[in-house]
Amino acid sequence: MELLRVDNLEVQIQTERGVITPVANVSFSVNAGETIGIVGESGSGKSVTALTILQLMDRSISRVSKGQILFQGNDLSKYTEKDMRKIRGDRISMIFQEPMTSLNPVFTIGYQIMEPLIEHQKLSKKQAEQKAIALLKEVRIPEPEKRLVQYPHQLSGGMRQRIMIAVSLACSPALLIADEPTTALDVTVQAQILELIKELSKTNGMSVMLITHDLGVVAEVCDKVIVMYAGQIVESAYVNEIFNTPQHPYTRALLKCIPTLDTDDEELFVIEGNVPSPKNMPKGCRFQDRCPHKTRECEMENIELKEIAPNHYVRCVHSQPLQLRGANQ
Repeated sequence: MELLRVDNLEVQIQTERGVITPVANVSFSVNAGETIGIVGESGSGKSVTALTILQLMDRSISRVSKGQILFQGNDLSKYTEKDMRKIRGDRISMIFQEPMTSLNPVFTIGYQIMEPLIEHQKLSKKQAEQKAIALLKEVRIPEPEKRLVQYPHQLSGGMRQRIMIAVSLACSPALLIADEPTTALDVTVQAQILELIKELSKTNGMSVMLITHDLGVVAEVCDKVIVMYAGQIVESAYVNEIFNTPQHPYTRALLKCIPTLDTDDEELFVIEGNVPSPKNMPKGCRFQDRCPHKTRECEMENIELKEIAPNHYVRCVHSQPLQLRGANQ
């Protein structure tokens, strides 16, 4: 069952130097209980897409110029700020990459977990406190009663991120958006947080949209993968197909960047060049200036995202239909 559909989304932002379009022609869907990963370098449009879904971009300088954001059949792009407040933290929640700046330093942990429970579920303070303790236990925070009266600065980075997960799960959302949730954490804590998100998703039947630059993370927890570059989706497919039969040159390059133990190479693979600026996007394929397979066809305008196999889409003029599963092309 489809929970979220983003259809031909285009976002424009007014800057001092004019209007830029950091996201264009973005379409994807998230089914109930499904985990999808959105990957790409910084500047690829991942976070702008996520923030736009929840209408967290500054409305005075940004707008959805095209497309729809359909959540349970309703277009969120048409919602007022008052309407969105009823959605955020209730039916859709978000975990940000830096919990120290996401948690309010002047309020206790208990207050911040209880606030959405009192606001959205109309629980009494006592009921909300009991639910907050249960949530802290669920995310494996030791001594939950003690944590309720503590402040964010009194906790470690890993514990603060668990608190953020508890806050986001308080109202049992249908969709959890996790924007680089493990970036600021050490490797051991990263693994624990990802396993926790995976476990809670299965337990609660919750859909997850995981935004990351780390394909290793995607392989661990996701069902589907969306690869974004310069504000567009360049490839999307089930996770096994992305790893076994990547078709877009950018996807292949990202996979080459993953360190492996079965190679003697002393240097890591690097994608030469930089993501183009939204102020100066090339015509045709936006990856063309960094692509080793560039031809004149790549400079054509309006390169479409085309289906080369069931549920496998690629935005590349050189991609061909996949005849055999598992065959590298």
